[in-house]
Amino acid sequence: MRDILFVAGEVSGDTHAAAVARELTARGSPFGLTGIGGDEMRAAGVALIEHVERLAVMGFVEVL
Repeated sequence: MRDILFVAGEVSGDTHAAAVARELTARGSPFGLTGIGGDEMRAAGVALIEHVERLAVMGFVEVL
């Protein structure tokens, strides 16, 4: 089976990707849905590789 990979690094991306995932599921898409994202993507049926909260950093020092 082929997968569609969603990658969302913040809340609005998570929301948009979840909407697309819901639409694909409603249309009976033959693709698996996998991704890096948040709670909305998970609720829409996307199998998360990693939750975005574990990848988030803020500030200059944290990035380094």
